[in-house]
Amino acid sequence: MWHLRTAQGKDVDALQRFVGNLSLATRVQRFFAPLRELPGELVRALRQADPAHCFVIAEADGEPIGLGQLALRGEQGEVALVVADAWQSRGVGARLLAQLLVEASRHGLREVMLETLAGNRGMRALARRGGFDLQRHPGDPELLLGRRQLTA
Repeated sequence: MWHLRTAQGKDVDALQRFVGNLSLATRVQRFFAPLRELPGELVRALRQADPAHCFVIAEADGEPIGLGQLALRGEQGEVALVVADAWQSRGVGARLLAQLLVEASRHGLREVMLETLAGNRGMRALARRGGFDLQRHPGDPELLLGRRQLTA
């Protein structure tokens, strides 16, 4: 059994282990680079409880199995998520995305965006099921840009 909860600064070490245990392919799909740990800006945002970010952890047996992020930028937000390899295609990503959209609505956002590698079939399917319109990214031919309008 697993559940979702809000991530906090005290979760940084467990999240660093989580990212380090992801396969190379999964790390590249999430971060667009073969990072072995969370980028410094995300660590700072978590530790400082940055109000411009919302983080949601999917957790099983006290360990992270997924991480979702909502970055707030005025009336827009950007979502990103990653799920442990062994937990992919089991509904974790869908629940993380749904919770991030709830958070976006709670913050009064009008639009949510996401970026994904064009070859990331799992994220493309999840984004479409989540109501995102996917288009070629104007700044990078290897990426797709997803947009979803939120109702007030």
